[in-house]
Amino acid sequence: MILFTRHSLERMKQRGISRDTVIRAIDSPNSVVPDNYGNRVAQVMEGDTMLRVVFREEGRDLLVITVYRTTKLQKYPKGL
Repeated sequence: MILFTRHSLERMKQRGISRDTVIRAIDSPNSVVPDNYGNRVAQVMEGDTMLRVVFREEGRDLLVITVYRTTKLQKYPKGL
């Protein structure tokens, strides 16, 4: 099951990103990379923008921590 922190839901609302979009990104990412805190980041290219979904495993569930779009593509690893 995919769960959402309060923070992630607030950021999704602020940034106009739907739950369905986040779930699709986790289910079918272009890549998944680790972050510096032991989380994973699902990355999906959307034209010249990258959607990044930061999440971690909580037992059998996935917990979404935050979600954002960026145009600073050179800043982030392309992943696996």
